[in-house]
Amino acid sequence: MDDTQALLGRLLRERPVVLDGADDIARWWRAFVAAEPASASESAPARAFDRAVVAGFRADRLAGAFAGGYQGALRALVGGTVADTQRLTDDVIASFCVSEPGGNSPRAIETTLTPRAGGGFTLDGQKRWSTMAPVADVLLVAAHEGLDDAGRKRFALVRVDARAPGVTIARMPATKFIPEIPHAELALRDVAVDADARLPGDGYNAYVKRFRTVEDIYIHGAVLGYFLGAARRFAFPQTVVERTVAAIVAARALAALDPDAATTHVALAGTLARDANLLDHSDAHWEKADERERTLWRRDRAGFGSVAGALREARRVRAWERLADPDGGG
Repeated sequence: MDDTQALLGRLLRERPVVLDGADDIARWWRAFVAAEPASASESAPARAFDRAVVAGFRADRLAGAFAGGYQGALRALVGGTVADTQRLTDDVIASFCVSEPGGNSPRAIETTLTPRAGGGFTLDGQKRWSTMAPVADVLLVAAHEGLDDAGRKRFALVRVDARAPGVTIARMPATKFIPEIPHAELALRDVAVDADARLPGDGYNAYVKRFRTVEDIYIHGAVLGYFLGAARRFAFPQTVVERTVAAIVAARALAALDPDAATTHVALAGTLARDANLLDHSDAHWEKADERERTLWRRDRAGFGSVAGALREARRVRAWERLADPDGGG
């Protein structure tokens, strides 16, 4: 059976049984992992995407969907390029640590990765708004390694144990929407990093630059998975279920595309806009849901797309500019 057919069979045939308790997102994630063991080929984008959708399908609120999408995006981002010893196993909670007090642009990233006598590196710097870092086992930290011949920063992404000496994690105030997902400020002081903890490739172009696109696709798929589960549990109209399933299939196709391509960004912009319309026009059906879940959905849905809205619009505009430029890339 085709993997897409297998996913749709689960979503449409299985009784949507939720895993409660996403108010403690670390406990919820580990309960999900225990209930849904990862396949050996999970690092393949389609499998990682399917797992994110199922996480949403089994969540009791958007927090579980967000966690599933975020963790799936990280596995898709690093899974195809790293050595087996660098992969994120299914039980690990990871945090992608890029933003700093000055932002997340190449110029703003001041955290340094310095070669250490005898091998390996030393990591120094600070990060802000590191998603899920307060409950993480592994930190994926972006740092620069000095300047190239043109005077530009060279970047690396390194895997760091969240409990390593020199790592201090301070939980930041909860956000107004999806407050169950914690964020943190990190202080990194003389943190020893093994040589094989540096992930292959350019840390910015291969990871940081791509992550927003990958994250948007995977979290969107997980949100659709949650919405589909709720639609089935609370007997929304079949037409809503049909449109949601079609949206999941489209998002799954996006997960297999090149996250750097302008064509992918245009398709993603259209997908997000179309599916926002579906969710908005389905709001009245939430009156069939129980009050707790309906309240949580409306609390989180109200702010879900607003935070990254400006970045997504800039990405959409830039994609069309690249397509109009013969040398701008596809």
